[in-house]
Amino acid sequence: MRLSIRESKLSTKERMWGRRMEKKKIRGNSNGALVMKRLFKKKSAVAGMVIVALLILSAIAAPLLTPYSSTEIDLLNAYATPSLAHWCGCDDLGRDILTRLLYGGRYSIAIGVLSAALSTVLGLTIGAIAGFFGGRTDMIIMRIMDVFQAIPSMLLSILIAAVLGSGFGMTVLALGISGMSGIVRMSRASILSVREMEYIEAATAINCGTRRTIIRHVMPNAIAPVLVNISNLVSNGVLQAAGLSYIGLGVQPPTPEWGAMLTAGRNYIRSYPHMVLFPGIAICIFILAFNLFSDALRDALDPKLKK
Repeated sequence: MRLSIRESKLSTKERMWGRRMEKKKIRGNSNGALVMKRLFKKKSAVAGMVIVALLILSAIAAPLLTPYSSTEIDLLNAYATPSLAHWCGCDDLGRDILTRLLYGGRYSIAIGVLSAALSTVLGLTIGAIAGFFGGRTDMIIMRIMDVFQAIPSMLLSILIAAVLGSGFGMTVLALGISGMSGIVRMSRASILSVREMEYIEAATAINCGTRRTIIRHVMPNAIAPVLVNISNLVSNGVLQAAGLSYIGLGVQPPTPEWGAMLTAGRNYIRSYPHMVLFPGIAICIFILAFNLFSDALRDALDPKLKK
């Protein structure tokens, strides 16, 4: 009798252990886990993520990495070339360029991330409304998006920035609005295929509200194809923000933004090329690293590569 009780306890423990292992296997074989495995197998993705992480950490820890101020003027070191004291030299006001690059990363990277987030929120919301309701609503929204897409994104950013004004917040808003049309089209196309699924019909059958259905059931299942475009928006946002600053419509001096630093050094490009060289290198490194990550993410999300 005692043996049978012990055997039943052991069998119960074995069944519980087996269920836990099955759950772990299911979690390990989920779409997210498979995407992450394929992503980390690519050396380019790992290299891109490491470089981006280093740039972000160096921007956050800028006060600990440099003894200089990003705004303090030192005319005795004006136009100083790269040396042991100033690794990247100084600008026309004697400010350390490396220090301004570290602090400028906060603004440039923040603009790229925030503008991409704004484009994503606006694009997913408008695309979800167009794809879910269809009909006249879809037609009106997509014709408006046709007007946005007929204008090059950089030109549209310039027009919006010229109307709204310059500055950090206005630059984010201009880039966010100019980049949302592509997200709207991609999310609409994805939602058109999702809205006919059984779980959407089940949500409608139990009288789930339209807003709740879109937010909780439609948008989460339609966001996967948009992820690659979101990552591209970050690098494009950094590049376009530098372009807006270069023509005087972005972040204004003395804020140490990378594009603003290019603008300040363009008049001295022949005499003191280091004033333009190092901000340009910083922009190129960030965009290259993020594009490496975006390409690897696109390959990882490609359904043809799934086994």
